Amino acid sequence: MRAVDLLKVRKREIEALQRLNKAFGVEKPLFVYICTALNTLREYMLYEDVALWLKEDNYLKLVYVSADNVSDLKSLQIKLGQGIIGKIAQLGYPEIIDNLAEIKEFKNLLKRRSLENLTFFVVPILDEKKKSIGVLTASYKTGDEIPVGWHIEFLEIAASVVGHHIELYKAVQKEKERLQMTIKNMEDIIYNGPTGFTEKLFPKLEKIANTDINILLTGESGTGKSSLARHIHEISYRKNKPFVVINCAAIPKELLEAELFGYEKGAFTGATTTKKGKLELAHGGTVFLDEIGDLPLELQPKLLHAIQEKTIERIGGTKSISIDVRFISATNRDLKFMVQERQFREDLFYRISGIEIRLPPLRERTGEFESILKNILAKLKERYHKQINISRKAYVLFKDYDWPGNIRELENVLELAVALDDDNVIDVDDLPLKLIKHNKALRSHMNNHIRRYMKELNEVFKENKTISSEYLNYIKNLDSLQSFEDLKLLLKKSYTLDKDGVLDLDDLDIQPSFLPSKEEHSEKTASKKKLLSQIEEIEKEEIIKALKKHRWILTKAARELGFTRRQLEYRIKKYNINP
Repeated sequence: MRAVDLLKVRKREIEALQRLNKAFGVEKPLFVYICTALNTLREYMLYEDVALWLKEDNYLKLVYVSADNVSDLKSLQIKLGQGIIGKIAQLGYPEIIDNLAEIKEFKNLLKRRSLENLTFFVVPILDEKKKSIGVLTASYKTGDEIPVGWHIEFLEIAASVVGHHIELYKAVQKEKERLQMTIKNMEDIIYNGPTGFTEKLFPKLEKIANTDINILLTGESGTGKSSLARHIHEISYRKNKPFVVINCAAIPKELLEAELFGYEKGAFTGATTTKKGKLELAHGGTVFLDEIGDLPLELQPKLLHAIQEKTIERIGGTKSISIDVRFISATNRDLKFMVQERQFREDLFYRISGIEIRLPPLRERTGEFESILKNILAKLKERYHKQINISRKAYVLFKDYDWPGNIRELENVLELAVALDDDNVIDVDDLPLKLIKHNKALRSHMNNHIRRYMKELNEVFKENKTISSEYLNYIKNLDSLQSFEDLKLLLKKSYTLDKDGVLDLDDLDIQPSFLPSKEEHSEKTASKKKLLSQIEEIEKEEIIKALKKHRWILTKAARELGFTRRQLEYRIKKYNINP
């Protein structure tokens, strides 16, 4: 072939490669780029057909083929290691096959009309680590004067360009998904409505995230401190490094030091191997110290040293280990008050609170409540594949309730209602009784529900039973009743236990020690109120004493008092006990 013709071929090759690059764009579907790329290769190099196969599990799947009369090809796949294409994908080197008609094992999956005088090129597509992610194939009618080596050289470059763009597209999509998940996580906690604290916080958040200043997140339980901490990590330059969570309240005191700093082999009985601590494992990333207010006082100097000097020593170790971590801490307690009471070190407080961000409770965000509610409901609709709306009465309940558990409690209530819903409308009956009890205007709804169900029971059992006012008042204030289903179950049990035609306190299927007698329940004398007040005052003093003794570690105080943690939290709120 003349030199001038070879130069024309080179020019076509360069133009084809330029078009491969120009055709790529992350904003359009990957398939569109692949179609454009393969059609370009066929057009410029006059190939009979060009096909792209991409690896998926242990198979190569046909993505697209640029050829005549092959539009009906669907779901073609080849097992890795089988056939010419499967072997090339596994071995990772190019192959040239002259005159396909003479190759008996060639299966002609693309249904070519003739294999006579057809040269077949198979080129692996490699990623940055030189691992095969697919195969590019092309066939050419034998007889031209272009050297075969030129074709294979050109196709290797083309495969490299196409492979690079495929990997780039996948990386961009993965990053988009990660950011979308991060945004969803943030929407769960602090949905950015038209007004509110997020409007001020968000513009500064990225700047804060990309510093190494330690952050203290404060606020009540359920306001989203954990999710905000993870979000800060995800938008920081440390996002590709570990995000290590340490719950200072959940880990027993005797194990917490080992969890934080690790230990050397033989440091104590049972230390049969060396173990890295979580601060060491977080090197390069972020450490999230949740419930930092529950960190034992004796461990605080060691943590202070780690934050201050960026070094740690394992238990039983003799050498310092450098750590590069960013500390984010969270608490629902008043650390400043704890510092004054000598329950928390002042120097540690100032080290962890380079920037303090307070997440307000839901009851303080009345202007944003509707936006938050709609956002969570939209997410749940997508999760459960339901088109659900909230009735006006139910919305009034949602808005009127104080939400002591904040957004976490709101999401839990909504999710349960969505999951159990049958008619695509969340109504009053679908919500926990605590919301109804809180709303004075809708308390009569509970009475109507009880009467309606009693009527159903009378019809089923052919009776004419009634309910005493003492029984009605008692069950309406019973904390153990969480839903209308619980209420129905209790009524049904009482109905079957009743012997005299009137449901009263004797018919309640509850431990007798928890039930007041009829006389006690109906007694409204001043002496009873006085006695009750004295009992509550004694209980309050005992709770305060236990809390101070255990440095406000609720789990330990509850254990001493014989309560669950939830029961203790209820009494702290009831008696307005503050640290």
